[in-house]
Amino acid sequence: MLAEALRRSGLRQELPHRMTRQDCANAVEALLVYGYLHKLVSLEETVEQIAAAPDSPVDVFVQLIKAVAKKIEGGKPDPE
Repeated sequence: MLAEALRRSGLRQELPHRMTRQDCANAVEALLVYGYLHKLVSLEETVEQIAAAPDSPVDVFVQLIKAVAKKIEGGKPDPE
């Protein structure tokens, strides 16, 4: 499910091609934990989104992946 969400989010292309689906799922887990630890997303927000769409958890994870990635990207300093 997480590997599929990564693919649908468009971020799969950012990872090495030789990564297995399990490695991709682990990368999603790491991204979401990073987002939680750096207060980019809250646990409550995540649980509410998943609970609100029980029939399409992959779509929820796609949105979470995109949201965390966008917030990480937004926090980078401008290249000089």
